[in-house]
This record gives sequence, structure tokens and C-alpha cells, in this order.
Amino acid sequence: MKLNLPEKSNKKFELPRLSGGFRLMLYGVTVLCSACSLLETMGSHLGDAADMAIYVAAGCGVLLSGYYLYYDLTVGIKKMVKDVRDKYALADRIYGDYHYRTVLFTTFSFLINVFYAISNGIFGWFQHSAWLGTLSAYYLVLSVMRFGLIRYGWKISDKQTDRKLKLREIRIYRNIGILMLMNTIVLDGAVLLLVHSEGGKSYPGTLVFAVAAYTFYKIIMSVIHMVKAKRLKSPLLVAVRNIGYADALVSMLSLQTAMLVSFSDGVLDPRRLNGISGAAVCVIVSFVGIYMIYSADKQKKLLLEES
Repeated sequence: MKLNLPEKSNKKFELPRLSGGFRLMLYGVTVLCSACSLLETMGSHLGDAADMAIYVAAGCGVLLSGYYLYYDLTVGIKKMVKDVRDKYALADRIYGDYHYRTVLFTTFSFLINVFYAISNGIFGWFQHSAWLGTLSAYYLVLSVMRFGLIRYGWKISDKQTDRKLKLREIRIYRNIGILMLMNTIVLDGAVLLLVHSEGGKSYPGTLVFAVAAYTFYKIIMSVIHMVKAKRLKSPLLVAVRNIGYADALVSMLSLQTAMLVSFSDGVLDPRRLNGISGAAVCVIVSFVGIYMIYSADKQKKLLLEES
């Protein structure tokens, strides 16, 4: 005798879909109930029954809002990105072509470097600041490096595998390593000025915290992009990401000078700390430049042997 057992349902539990307006109203009510529960916790102004109702409403609101917020941040954003990609060919290429996206964003980084170079040069001239003049020279060299990569990057595609193109890409990668090594000399001068307390930046009010958050974001993203570009085995993309990494390190050094000005209170020795951090940054940037030269020669040798 054959028993007909009920089949297990693979359907996942899902809450009913809510329109955007209802979700926004849910988020607002949750924030309001949470604020009221905090006020009641600090000092009870209502009865026990009202307190219990507020706590339950706040708890349920947090659970429901968390579910729909997770949906908005995953499914909703993915759907929005897909709609934009389907509607605009440029958006689809930016999303799907890592080479094109890297060169495009490097163009914006180049413009930012040019702005930094010009602004630091102007302020250094009027304030007679050798530190700002040195930073201007540093960002000027970064601008030259990024311009060379952009100029070549727009001409090629990541799908091109011609040997001559590969050799030229390796040569550009090597030249960037040489320029980065030369730029370390400018960086050494900036560090010497810091050691002699002839430089540094300061930011008004709490702006230093925003600058700190952006600087740490640059550091983290530069490391992630360096690893990803290396996996693609593209000398051009690796050079772009190495420049971004060096830029992030100098931003971190500049941030440290601002933090010491704002929060040291005479307890810490700015000269010593800036000297140690500056020397570390110079060593790292020098190592990156030397490794790029060594790696370029090695890649060129392997490519010639394969051909």
C-alpha cells in the first residue's frame, strides 16, 4: 500500500509587499516610537500601560522596518540598477566593463588632483608656505601620471590581447613606477618640513571627522581595488590602483597632521609622530615604485619568451 505523503513546501516566508509610501510611513512611525520609548526610559511620564504599549510598538516597528529596509537595500537597489542598465547603454557599460569604469573614475581623480595641485600652489604662494608648495608639486606629478594612464586607457579595451599593446602597457606601467619613485623625493621634502614644524593642515570645527572618514574610506577602497586589479593581470589597471593607493597614503599623512593640531593638546610630540608616519609612507611608496619597475621587467621578459 502506497502512502501519499504531503510534499514539503520550499516556499519561503515573506511579509506582504508594501508600497513605497507605506514603507516610509512605517519607518517614520518606528523612529517616533523608538524616540518615545527612550524618553520613557529616561523618565516615566505616562502610566505603565502606556509605557508597555510604546515599548511593544517600538519593538514591532524595529522588526518590521528591519525586514523592509533589508528588502529596500538589496532587492530594491538591484532592481533599480537593472532598470537603469536596461534604459541607458552607458550605465550598462560602466557597470559591466571594469576597465572602462576604472578609466572613467580615474578621469575624475585626475581632475581632483589638478584642483589640489593648483589650490595648494595658490595658497602656498600667498601664505609663503613651503609645505603647501611641496604638496602642490606632489599632486602635480600624480596628475601627470594619471593623465598618461587616461590618455592610453581610452584607446584600448580590456578585451584586446595584441602583443604590441601588451608590451606598450607594460612600458607605461614601468614608467609610472619610475615617476612614483621620483615623486618620493618630493614626499621626502614634505616630511622634512613636517619634522621641522613648517607645515601641516588644520580643519575648522568637526570637519576633521568628515575628512577622517573619507580618508579611511580611500585607504580601504584603494587596497580592495589593488587586489582586484592584480587578479585581472592588467598592468594598466594595476598602475591606476597603485597611484590611488599612494594618493590615499599621503591623504592619511595629511589627516594625521590635522588631527595632531586639533587634539594633541601638547601631550603628543607632533614632530616625532609626523616624522615616523612620513618616513613609513615614503618607504611604502618607494617600495611600490621599485616593485612596479621590477614587475614590468619580469612581465616583459615572460611575454617575449612566450612569443
